[in-house]
Amino acid sequence: MTVSTLRKISVGYLLMPNLIFAWGWFIPSISFLVIFMLLLLYIRELGKKADRDQLGFTLADLGFLVGIAAVWTFLSGNGGYSFQISDSYGHNSKFYDLAAHEWPYYFPGVNRLIRYYFGYYLVPALIFKMFGQVYPSVIFAWTFLGFLLGISWVYILLLKNKTFVVVFLLIGGIGTILFRILSKMYLFESQVNTFNINIGSIFDQSRWVPNQLIPSLIVGCIILYDTSVSKRFQESVFPITLSLTWAIFPFVSLCTIFAVNFLFNVKRSDLLTFRIIPLYILPFVCLAPTLAYFAAGEKLPVHGFVWEFAGDGPFIIRYLTGVFLDAVIVYVIYRLLADRTALLSRNLMTALFILFFCLSSFVVGKWNDWLTKMNISFLVIFLICILRLLHTRWTNKEWKPSHWGLSLTLALVLCLNFSHQFLILMQPLQSNVVVSAVTDKAFVATPYNAHGDLYKTLRKTGSLEEAQQYMAMKNSFYEQYLAKKRVTLLSIKKPEFSR
Repeated sequence: MTVSTLRKISVGYLLMPNLIFAWGWFIPSISFLVIFMLLLLYIRELGKKADRDQLGFTLADLGFLVGIAAVWTFLSGNGGYSFQISDSYGHNSKFYDLAAHEWPYYFPGVNRLIRYYFGYYLVPALIFKMFGQVYPSVIFAWTFLGFLLGISWVYILLLKNKTFVVVFLLIGGIGTILFRILSKMYLFESQVNTFNINIGSIFDQSRWVPNQLIPSLIVGCIILYDTSVSKRFQESVFPITLSLTWAIFPFVSLCTIFAVNFLFNVKRSDLLTFRIIPLYILPFVCLAPTLAYFAAGEKLPVHGFVWEFAGDGPFIIRYLTGVFLDAVIVYVIYRLLADRTALLSRNLMTALFILFFCLSSFVVGKWNDWLTKMNISFLVIFLICILRLLHTRWTNKEWKPSHWGLSLTLALVLCLNFSHQFLILMQPLQSNVVVSAVTDKAFVATPYNAHGDLYKTLRKTGSLEEAQQYMAMKNSFYEQYLAKKRVTLLSIKKPEFSR
């Protein structure tokens, strides 16, 4: 398999939920037009010729990637075969409700349109709807395929270094760990601020938000490959636009990353050609109905600059360690390592770091969903760039004596990281179906409708504010003119789904 084949499969994977969403959420005339344009763009994608010197995958490579993706999916808890974090109630409820109710989906009981990025859930939900039963194996397989595609891109960009692929999955921020150490030493804790201020590892994010991580990982790698390897950065636009149905915050961060990349690489001649129609115009035209759907929100979630939420001095320390310190460490390491083999120029990386600092100073959502989900795309790009530089320096024997200070810094970062990741990994390693089968320790997966429908689940596991955040305003432009007409004002009869 070549990179060209990987790209075609990756774009097809991201495309499938977009086709289902266009069919299920819009009136026939809009659905037909959007699906037609999306298929045209995908046919163009299929017609692209492979680069002569691009890397390929051997059977050994594929065996390694399938193995690591399978273990990753199993330990992440997606599908319900190992320990699942609290957010699994919401994920499972979305799978169940999308399978049990007509589309577009309305909250049962309150009869209000729900506005959410359903991309990750739609393919499994359509299968469940067709067969009248929830199959955990389908969720596992769908998630596994997304992880496999993402980690395959990472493997190529890291020049097939298997060790660094594993390190890539487990590296996250150390600032939160340092804050906890400081809080124990000086006996302080920040005032209660419910939102998150930390940068989690790729593995940790896959447990909480697989729906957001998969498009961030795949598209982030495609942007990096198109910019640095194939030298056709403009080809990233179509994959970026496909990510909107999957997750809105990663879509925004991917767009801002591309915008910076565009400013650094665009030539005037690139814009004075009809090629801008399939490259730029058509992909964004396809987004218009979906943007109208997301614009139908009843009210904006909690938002503002981070200092507007700060209650005390320790909170500022928590932010400086949880975000600022982590980003500075990554940036300094990159500046020390960067040379002619770097995937991105120093100036471009500097611009991306400045952009990350600016975006991370803003809070959106009760739990600061903006930071925790926006940062995945940046983390993917930053980690790959640094790990690739480490790989080339080591293999080319260019590790100089002056780098030993850097080596000690890297060792400290890795030790703090892996100690934290070890604690995270212990949960699924100790609680899963395999351990349950060979011991007397019971394992029970999260039910798919433990608290009833999604609205009730959000109220039970979160708050009324979180449940209402999902609601669309009544009689919005989307609901009046674009939404697929409902068969009935009530939800259709639900089949008795089971595990």
